[in-house]
Amino acid sequence: MRAWSAAARAVVQDHKERSAEWQAVKAQIECWDDVPEAFELRPDLRLVRASMAQNVESSKRLQSEAEAAQAALDSVCRTLGRIKYTYAEDLGRIEKRWQEKLDTYAKAVEDVRILGER
Repeated sequence: MRAWSAAARAVVQDHKERSAEWQAVKAQIECWDDVPEAFELRPDLRLVRASMAQNVESSKRLQSEAEAAQAALDSVCRTLGRIKYTYAEDLGRIEKRWQEKLDTYAKAVEDVRILGER
């Protein structure tokens, strides 16, 4: 479970870093948004515009994968909590039955001792 948690955190961290980088690039090229021709005439901006859609899709996919991983982790944690609780209950029952058996045995030993003294 720790490996899953670490992997989910790594994905989320990677997404945050890429998102921050993308926001920095986007801030630099926003001044050209009102000049659509600039994206078609300048090769550097043409490549950026083409990758904008791809980056948005990648970010959405990473976000959904991170959310799915977190949901899976939450489910595992809830299940482990129930298993731990059930185990504690079972252990309590086993301990009680063991004590009852010991008490029965001790009473039988005492009865044999009393019979031996008569």
